[in-house]
Amino acid sequence: MSSHTHENPLGFYIRNIAHTLRYRIEEELSHYSISSAQGRLLGIMAHSSDFPCGINRKFLEKTMHIKGPSVTNLLNGLEKKSFIERNISKEDGRALDIAVTEKGMELVNKINRIFAEYEGQLTSQMTEEDISVFRRLLEKAYENISL
Repeated sequence: MSSHTHENPLGFYIRNIAHTLRYRIEEELSHYSISSAQGRLLGIMAHSSDFPCGINRKFLEKTMHIKGPSVTNLLNGLEKKSFIERNISKEDGRALDIAVTEKGMELVNKINRIFAEYEGQLTSQMTEEDISVFRRLLEKAYENISL
């Protein structure tokens, strides 16, 4: 009998890692009364210099794979808590410029530190080579699922 018959399927590990990370992040974000979706949106906006097209609602819809009204609701909540500011665009009076406030950047930095801590836990018993292989495999899996 093969030892592989007692191994858990990949989905078991993927689900449990994702669940654990999401639970811990939700727990941290609860101190700020925001959801993980708002935290993710805030992170995307904070790293907007990575995207040459700039940040607008259509871009956020596409990046987060959610509909316009949902993006608007997330933005409203972040603005209400002073994590972002929305101002009328100087280039197009019909559009809004979205900017992450200093308070929002502080939260993004905290979230980034939390993720770095969990990434360290996740890879703590791995060699540099293991981490490199793990990263490549995760990238391939992500590309496969994103098609």
